[in-house]
Amino acid sequence: MGDTSIHTELRPKGKKNEFCMRVCAKEVTVICNNKRDGKQMAAQELLQQLHPHIKSWGALLRLYGSRSILSQKAKREKEVEVQQFDEHTRRSFFFKFVRSFL
Repeated sequence: MGDTSIHTELRPKGKKNEFCMRVCAKEVTVICNNKRDGKQMAAQELLQQLHPHIKSWGALLRLYGSRSILSQKAKREKEVEVQQFDEHTRRSFFFKFVRSFL
Protein backbone atom coordinates (compact mmCIF):
# COMPACT_ATOMS: atom_id res chain seq x y z
CA MET A 1 0.00 0.00 0.00
CA GLY A 2 2.92 2.33 -0.56
CA ASP A 3 1.40 4.12 -3.57
CA THR A 4 -2.08 4.41 -2.08
CA SER A 5 -3.68 7.81 -2.40
CA ILE A 6 -6.02 9.05 0.30
CA HIS A 7 -8.77 11.51 -0.62
CA THR A 8 -10.45 13.51 2.13
CA GLU A 9 -13.34 15.94 2.10
CA LEU A 10 -14.87 18.04 4.88
CA ARG A 11 -18.48 19.19 4.39
CA PRO A 12 -20.36 21.40 6.86
CA LYS A 13 -23.57 19.89 8.24
CA GLY A 14 -25.21 22.49 10.45
CA LYS A 15 -23.15 22.82 13.66
CA LYS A 16 -21.24 19.62 12.91
CA ASN A 17 -19.14 18.53 9.95
CA GLU A 18 -19.23 15.48 7.72
CA PHE A 19 -15.78 14.10 7.01
CA CYS A 20 -15.37 11.71 4.09
CA MET A 21 -12.21 9.64 3.57
CA ARG A 22 -11.61 7.46 0.51
CA VAL A 23 -8.77 4.93 0.14
CA CYS A 24 -8.81 2.80 -3.03
CA ALA A 25 -12.31 1.30 -3.18
CA LYS A 26 -13.15 1.86 0.50
CA GLU A 27 -15.01 5.00 1.56
CA VAL A 28 -15.99 6.12 5.06
CA THR A 29 -18.10 9.06 6.17
CA VAL A 30 -18.24 10.23 9.79
CA ILE A 31 -19.89 13.13 11.64
CA CYS A 32 -17.36 15.17 13.61
CA ASN A 33 -16.72 18.48 15.35
CA ASN A 34 -13.55 19.39 13.47
CA LYS A 35 -11.26 18.11 10.72
CA ARG A 36 -8.74 16.54 13.09
CA ASP A 37 -11.39 14.49 14.88
CA GLY A 38 -12.90 13.54 11.52
CA LYS A 39 -9.58 12.22 10.23
CA GLN A 40 -9.06 10.18 13.39
CA MET A 41 -12.56 8.66 13.40
CA ALA A 42 -12.52 7.97 9.66
CA ALA A 43 -9.12 6.26 9.90
CA GLN A 44 -10.41 4.07 12.73
CA GLU A 45 -13.48 3.13 10.68
CA LEU A 46 -11.33 2.26 7.67
CA LEU A 47 -9.06 0.08 9.77
CA GLN A 48 -12.11 -1.69 11.17
CA GLN A 49 -13.40 -2.34 7.64
CA LEU A 50 -10.01 -3.60 6.46
CA HIS A 51 -9.52 -5.88 9.49
CA PRO A 52 -12.92 -6.97 10.83
CA HIS A 53 -11.33 -9.93 12.65
CA ILE A 54 -9.21 -7.67 14.87
CA LYS A 55 -10.98 -6.71 18.09
CA SER A 56 -8.33 -4.67 19.95
CA TRP A 57 -5.82 -1.93 19.17
CA GLY A 58 -3.05 -4.11 20.62
CA ALA A 59 -3.68 -6.74 17.95
CA LEU A 60 -3.52 -4.05 15.28
CA LEU A 61 -0.22 -2.77 16.68
CA ARG A 62 1.18 -6.30 16.66
CA LEU A 63 0.19 -6.50 13.00
CA TYR A 64 1.59 -3.13 11.86
CA GLY A 65 3.81 -1.86 14.70
CA SER A 66 7.59 -1.56 14.63
CA ARG A 67 7.97 -4.66 16.80
CA SER A 68 6.15 -6.74 14.20
CA ILE A 69 8.83 -5.82 11.66
CA LEU A 70 11.57 -6.85 14.08
CA SER A 71 9.86 -10.15 14.86
CA GLN A 72 9.44 -10.90 11.15
CA LYS A 73 13.15 -10.18 10.62
CA ALA A 74 14.09 -12.45 13.54
CA LYS A 75 11.83 -15.19 12.15
CA ARG A 76 13.49 -14.96 8.73
CA GLU A 77 16.97 -15.08 10.31
CA LYS A 78 15.98 -18.16 12.30
CA GLU A 79 14.67 -19.86 9.14
CA VAL A 80 17.93 -19.15 7.31
CA GLU A 81 19.89 -20.49 10.27
CA VAL A 82 17.86 -23.70 10.29
CA GLN A 83 18.25 -24.10 6.53
CA GLN A 84 22.01 -23.66 6.77
CA PHE A 85 22.22 -26.13 9.65
CA ASP A 86 20.07 -28.58 7.70
CA GLU A 87 22.33 -28.25 4.65
CA HIS A 88 25.43 -28.83 6.80
CA THR A 89 23.83 -31.91 8.42
CA ARG A 90 22.93 -33.40 5.04
CA ARG A 91 26.48 -32.92 3.74
CA SER A 92 28.09 -34.51 6.78
CA PHE A 93 25.62 -37.42 6.67
CA PHE A 94 26.39 -37.93 2.98
CA PHE A 95 30.15 -38.01 3.59
CA LYS A 96 29.77 -40.44 6.51
CA PHE A 97 27.55 -42.62 4.33
CA VAL A 98 30.07 -42.64 1.46
CA ARG A 99 32.99 -43.34 3.84
CA SER A 100 31.19 -46.35 5.24
CA PHE A 101 31.38 -48.01 1.82
CA LEU A 102 35.09 -47.27 1.34
